[in-house]
Amino acid sequence: MRPARPHRSNTDERGVVLIFVALTMVAILVIASIVIDLGQLRNTRRQSQSATDLASLAAGYYLSGHGNAAATSDPRGACNAALNSLRSNLSDLPAATALDCDSLPLTGSAPYCTSITSIPPLTATGASPYEVTIQYPVPASEIRDSRFAGGTGVNDGTAATSQCERMKVTVRRTNGAIFSGIMGIASSSTGASSVVRSTTGPNPDRVAALLLLERVGCSVLSQGGGGSQGGGVLVESSGASKPGVIQADSAGVVGATVGGFGSYQPCTTNENATGYVVYGTALPVAGGGGTSITAKASSDGSPGIIGIYGLAIGGRGGAVSNTGISPAATAALPMSRVGADNKYNGDPLNGGSEQITTFHASAYALTTGAAPSGYRVLSGSACNGLNTSSTPVTEQYVYVNCADFSPDTAVFPNATHVIFTGKISVANNKLLSLPAAREIDVRGCTSGCSGGGNY
Repeated sequence: MRPARPHRSNTDERGVVLIFVALTMVAILVIASIVIDLGQLRNTRRQSQSATDLASLAAGYYLSGHGNAAATSDPRGACNAALNSLRSNLSDLPAATALDCDSLPLTGSAPYCTSITSIPPLTATGASPYEVTIQYPVPASEIRDSRFAGGTGVNDGTAATSQCERMKVTVRRTNGAIFSGIMGIASSSTGASSVVRSTTGPNPDRVAALLLLERVGCSVLSQGGGGSQGGGVLVESSGASKPGVIQADSAGVVGATVGGFGSYQPCTTNENATGYVVYGTALPVAGGGGTSITAKASSDGSPGIIGIYGLAIGGRGGAVSNTGISPAATAALPMSRVGADNKYNGDPLNGGSEQITTFHASAYALTTGAAPSGYRVLSGSACNGLNTSSTPVTEQYVYVNCADFSPDTAVFPNATHVIFTGKISVANNKLLSLPAAREIDVRGCTSGCSGGGNY
């Protein structure tokens, strides 16, 4: 007798899951390939933007006339500087990459540049997989932006000669497909552009000795007296033709909303420290009229400079006081903060070294550890009322092991490196002088840190 065959229901779905997984796997692989290749594209754009920003800043140095003794705008030097910057910051840019920078005008001054109505962008050769172009001059139409009133920013320049103050650096890179080739996409490209505007000035060597990188705030530099001693802020001349320079980078507005300076609140106009970017009052010195914030002139007569970005855009500037600020504040364009940010606060993966974080860690270790070898140690009775006329401190390296160092008259004439393990309290008519200091590490107040006078 033949055995009966097993009965199989019409609703039996065995094997369907395998078919479903096979079908969805294709979609999953497609999505994964898109995500991976888009990630590569995004990283390429970020690197391109960083490279063009740095290249345009390098070009600006020469456009501003700093590249030669005559302080003359140098488009050719700017072009070469931009290319050299790209070589330094794009590790895979071929060494054979070349630009015909000598085809640019000899100088950015009239009539060489202003008589030219159009110059095609220079395209680099030998740059594959990159495309590198340099455009000079750059007319206003190339940077027009509807988000600004009139189409261009306040400091982008509107005069016909402004095109000669600009240079545009563009970088594009073509990437081969990693996985998206399964969809027939063989390659993709992306890039970035940066435009720099730089002008020459009457004093091309002026470098800010005091640079205040506060982009929007009020009262970024304020000196309100100095008491009977008549102290203040003084920036000395650094050379026979190099006056003292103070640069306040603030727009003279407060608030944190985005969308342009029109969204911020302007600083108040009352004559006190909160109403200005830089504010100084007269000092009570003998004869009266002492200034509390001074940028000194150089010996050849070049006047000191207190430059305030707020004045350039119509915000509040420095207090108008012949006895409070010297010289009078002038309008100034914002300084570039890229170099400072990259050096001290930057992400090491993007070119910065985070020196502030590193320095803080090393300084904390010094102020909380034992005295390093070779340091003169001050402690015990020296912590309160030290007078170096009777107890000289002539060493180069000094370690002050005091929870509260309260000197009488303490002068360390040769000390270049000084470590304080606690706070420093210098009372009225007392003195702490470190004329040769190069590095001072202070731990500061460690307990009961309320009230004034704790540092």
